[in-house]
Amino acid sequence: MPHSLSEPDLRQLAHKTQGYSGADISIIVRDALMQPVRKVQSATHFKKIRGPSRSNNQLTVDDLLTPCSPGDPAAIEMTWMEVPSHKLLEPIVCMSDDPAHGQH
Repeated sequence: MPHSLSEPDLRQLAHKTQGYSGADISIIVRDALMQPVRKVQSATHFKKIRGPSRSNNQLTVDDLLTPCSPGDPAAIEMTWMEVPSHKLLEPIVCMSDDPAHGQH
């Protein structure tokens, strides 16, 4: 699964889950993996970005759509239902997708 977690992020997550069972960690990971889907579903704005074509990953295209803030200068007001499926680029999993992010 694509992600933007650094080695220090992974160490921090390991520290925060010390004493957790394998089942506990599995639930947390599944929840974090759903965050990009939730971001897409709740987005009110998307922006065009450059990335691999959905039909041929050897090609790069400039018209993929990914969720963004309404304040982004490139924001286009739309819902995920209006985004053609072959143009949707889901956000990658990041540290803020940790269900316990910010909690100690």
